Amino acid sequence: MSRRKITEPILDAAAQWRTRCLLDGGSILSKQRLWSKENFALLQHHYVDNPKSGTDTFFQKLKTQLESAPTDVMQLSAEILWVMYLIVSKNSMSGDTKRFQILDVWNWSGAAIEPDQWVLHAPLDDGAANPGTAYHTHRWREFSFFITSMIAWFDLSMTEKTELLEDPWTFGQWLGGRSGAKGRQVRHALLFLLFPDHYEDILSGSNKRAIVAGYSNHWKESLTLDYSDLLAVDRKLLAVRERAESESTDVELTFYNKDQLPIWQKQETEPPEREELTRLPLAEAQVWFRERFGDVGVWMFSAGEGSRLWPSFRREGLAAIGFGDAIGDLSQYESKNAVRDALIQGGAGANPVNDTLAVWQFAHEVKRGDIVIVKKGRYDLLGWGTVTGSYEYRPERPEYPHVRQMKWTPTDPVNFRSGGGFPGKTLTDFSPYKDWVHLAFTLP
Repeated sequence: MSRRKITEPILDAAAQWRTRCLLDGGSILSKQRLWSKENFALLQHHYVDNPKSGTDTFFQKLKTQLESAPTDVMQLSAEILWVMYLIVSKNSMSGDTKRFQILDVWNWSGAAIEPDQWVLHAPLDDGAANPGTAYHTHRWREFSFFITSMIAWFDLSMTEKTELLEDPWTFGQWLGGRSGAKGRQVRHALLFLLFPDHYEDILSGSNKRAIVAGYSNHWKESLTLDYSDLLAVDRKLLAVRERAESESTDVELTFYNKDQLPIWQKQETEPPEREELTRLPLAEAQVWFRERFGDVGVWMFSAGEGSRLWPSFRREGLAAIGFGDAIGDLSQYESKNAVRDALIQGGAGANPVNDTLAVWQFAHEVKRGDIVIVKKGRYDLLGWGTVTGSYEYRPERPEYPHVRQMKWTPTDPVNFRSGGGFPGKTLTDFSPYKDWVHLAFTLP
């Protein structure tokens, strides 16, 4: 079976969702009654039937689409994201990012929510599957499929719902019969969350087909299988698991274990999905940026060593730097040279060029309204936000006392390895590189 120690909190939470929401029509994050045909029909009206084009992120579009919707519909949207994120591995999206996005959408409703409840923590922290970039890039498709499937679900009688939830294969056939099911990763997620003894915690249809083909070849079995039959692939995959477990010494077998992976990986039936990184011509990117943001500046920023402070910065709504803790309030310095001299006296080295520039720019050149993009290392983007406050010196902070107030925008981490990499500095003026900025904003 696909149950593992790491999936225990996920499946415990999924069991609560099954009872409280799918059967009782309640809520997983509150005591309200959110999961109903009426609310999903409103979501279809405001979201599915009201698509938004353009380069805004999924969340920016969703907020615009739901601005005239009832508060219950906003809260239901947050709970849909909670379900979609349960299975996602921390290697693809951290628990902090999941919570930040779910709570941000809930907060659009203006209603209070308890952020420390169990279902927002342990079940979201580790995850089980790495869906790849497509799950996030095409999140609007997954979200739409979820909504339309739930409209069909709440059309069923209680007897029909109960019977479906008692039979994994009948439910699989029902879900696979929904419009747009083929290719939707959330279909795989729902099957695992509801029936972990029958379905794998794998969100890639191509990987499922590859595993079936690879093991059949490994066992020298002839295989006649209609790969377009979604349910047939899942049934065969369960049979593969049962035999593989009987032959393996793995305590918790997954098809991604080092002993299992070589058996099927080379047998992939189709190439993995890959996002192409193509920059706009600079002139076009400058027009795009001006139309979206105006004439503000853009800064690339590291939130501490390895961006370790990113979660706390998001929670507190600020950005902060630690250079020059020993030189006090940065607003007292009238020039970069004065900052450099103070840094040298404070032990920053003989010629702290980058530190001087970062400290000076953070206090004197970053403006309200500017865009700040947070990086991790040379290749990962973590999020972005808008500067909302002037420079402040807060000596009471245990570290990083130099602060700017920020409004952070929910987004997904993006690996930019094929995009060229980032400078190693703490703060870099990226305003001239609108072609790069366009690419960064249109990936997730």
